[in-house]
Amino acid sequence: MEDIAGFVNGNNMRRNVLDVLNSKGPMDAKRIAKTLRCIPVTMDKVISEMEDNKLIANAGGKYDLTSEGKAVINFIHSV
Repeated sequence: MEDIAGFVNGNNMRRNVLDVLNSKGPMDAKRIAKTLRCIPVTMDKVISEMEDNKLIANAGGKYDLTSEGKAVINFIHSV
């Protein structure tokens, strides 16, 4: 758990994506980027990295936390 938490905390945008999905629920990539005031190209890269690490998943065009993503954000908030 600490390794993946380190991956998330190693980039503020990754943590922000988890936080926004945790608080606001599923969103499409464009909405995540707009909410976090991030350019879409950067957000696409962050989303891809997080999908590769199974922290978020795309369902019907919207991204949401996986069970692993929920566990990681809860772990980060508890530390």
